[in-house]
Amino acid sequence: HIAASDPRYARREEVPADELDKEREILMEQLKNDPKNANKPEDVLNKIIEGRLNKFYEENVLVDQPFVKDPSKTIGELVTEKIASIK
Repeated sequence: HIAASDPRYARREEVPADELDKEREILMEQLKNDPKNANKPEDVLNKIIEGRLNKFYEENVLVDQPFVKDPSKTIGELVTEKIASIK
């Protein structure tokens, strides 16, 4: 899976805060430049950004990525299942 998906981080906690801040800034600029979002309040835009950050996590964090052999499960869910089956 790692070879196919090339995650940059193993867990969300490993993503540097400055990288998340930069990603938030980029997303906010994109939203503000989109005419559909021009009149939306700041808190709504922040919720949209949080949703898009989840997509960022899915692409860059190993445990949040869909498993290559079964995309209906994340790597984190697969690990939890395997741990439960061992106990």
